[in-house]
Amino acid sequence: MPQLRVRHIARNVLFNWLGTLANMAVGFFFAPFILHRLGDAAYGVWVLAISVVGYLGLMDLGLQSSVLRFVSKGHTTGDHQGSSEAISAALWVRLQIGAVCLVLSFGLAVIFPLWFKVPPH
Repeated sequence: MPQLRVRHIARNVLFNWLGTLANMAVGFFFAPFILHRLGDAAYGVWVLAISVVGYLGLMDLGLQSSVLRFVSKGHTTGDHQGSSEAISAALWVRLQIGAVCLVLSFGLAVIFPLWFKVPPH
């Protein structure tokens, strides 16, 4: 049994590394293509937009992991009410975070032309 677990862990680590390498390769080879197609100014806007979206991923605040933990725990112990409460609480927090992100997005859309000088073309 422990040997099977070690094989699963080794396989998962290998696929995680392969996924990271694939992500790096796509970024390395795809960036010059996008730069050539879009031009300098549009590529700058592209990178800025991707960066902002990446930072919005930090707004997860660990909710995904905690919901997975509490729902799994509730499922194994038969506490379906606790699982439901964990999902409801996470949904409520996500709705609030989404509302804050929406307001921030509108604010950034107004301020964006003042901070960054993007040519109209």
